[in-house]
Amino acid sequence: MNALLRDRRVQIGAAVLLVAVVVIALMATRSSSSDSSPAADAATSTLPADASVTTSSGGPTTMATTPPPAGGPTTSAASTPTTHDVHFPLADLPLTVTQTPTSGLHDGSKVSFHIVPTAGEQVFGVSVRLCAGDAKIEQLDDFEPATAGKCIGHALSSNSDLLIETAGNPPYQSLDVDFRVGVGTDTFKMTDGTPVSITCGPGHPCQIVLMLQVPNAFGFKTYPVTYG
Repeated sequence: MNALLRDRRVQIGAAVLLVAVVVIALMATRSSSSDSSPAADAATSTLPADASVTTSSGGPTTMATTPPPAGGPTTSAASTPTTHDVHFPLADLPLTVTQTPTSGLHDGSKVSFHIVPTAGEQVFGVSVRLCAGDAKIEQLDDFEPATAGKCIGHALSSNSDLLIETAGNPPYQSLDVDFRVGVGTDTFKMTDGTPVSITCGPGHPCQIVLMLQVPNAFGFKTYPVTYG
């Protein structure tokens, strides 16, 4: 009889202990859930690794240009203010450009450009390259030698230019830029490995391409170059 009572007491004690363990576990779980509040979750959330944010103050900003490929010792460059959000069709670019002759040129010949915006407009800057004569330059990628292979990637001679960038000055009402054309052949590979060869000289006309930057937009003007 005494043994039976002892067994029952042991069973009751074990049951009480099990209930206590369960209660403690439930209390711990509730405490952990209350700590994970929406505010805490928001504080630890992050943007995707490839997310980016673009801001604009409403005025001209400085364009970070990619350095030109090695081999252009006479390249001249300057930061050009721009907010090129829109690509203007050539006919709608609100600028007037006048230039010195682009025919009968030789190695080192300088072509000068004078750029004036139409009434109420501004010109923030210009970038100038020498490109293949039959190339269509319509988008920003077309203007990058390593991307499209339409423009020279190295100066054709020590007397000529690879890339000229000129920034305008307030109130951005005129801009002047000179570019020296070269004679020769530039051979290089695009970033995808495609080989490119561009020849400019007698019998091989090329073109000077201007990327012109105005408020909130950019556009291109091209000028055929022939050699004497």
